[in-house]
Amino acid sequence: MSEEIIKVLDELGKRFGIVIDWSNQNIIPYLQELLKKFICYRNTTACVWIIISIIPIILGVIGIKLLNKWRKSDKYDDSYYSEDGFLATFGYIASIFIIMLGIGIITGNILGIIKNIYMPELVIYEYIKTIQ
Repeated sequence: MSEEIIKVLDELGKRFGIVIDWSNQNIIPYLQELLKKFICYRNTTACVWIIISIIPIILGVIGIKLLNKWRKSDKYDDSYYSEDGFLATFGYIASIFIIMLGIGIITGNILGIIKNIYMPELVIYEYIKTIQ
C-alpha cells in the first residue's frame, strides 16, 4: 500500500480516535473489503441518481408535447397583443433546459461509474484527499 495513503488513513484514524495496527495481518484484507464497499456505494448512488434524473427528461418531453398540442388548438391566440407566444417560447426553453439537465446528470454519473470500475484506486485517493 502506498505510504501516502497509509499516512492519510493514520490521520483519519487519529481524527476519529482509532489507532490502526499496521503490523496486524488482518488489516490489509479488511481495508480491501472496506474500499470495495466504498466503490460499490459510489456505484449504487450513481445508479440511483441516473434513475432519478430520468424523471426530468420525461417531464420535459411531456411538456413539449403539451405545448405542441396547445399551439395547435383553438385556445392558442396568435394575435399581436397576446402573451401566448411568449408563454409558449418560455415553455419550450424551460422544457429543453429540464431535458438537458437530466441528460447532464445521467452523463456525469455514467462517467463516474466508469471511473469507479476502471480506476477505483484513483477514486479512493481523490476522496481521501478531499477529507483532509
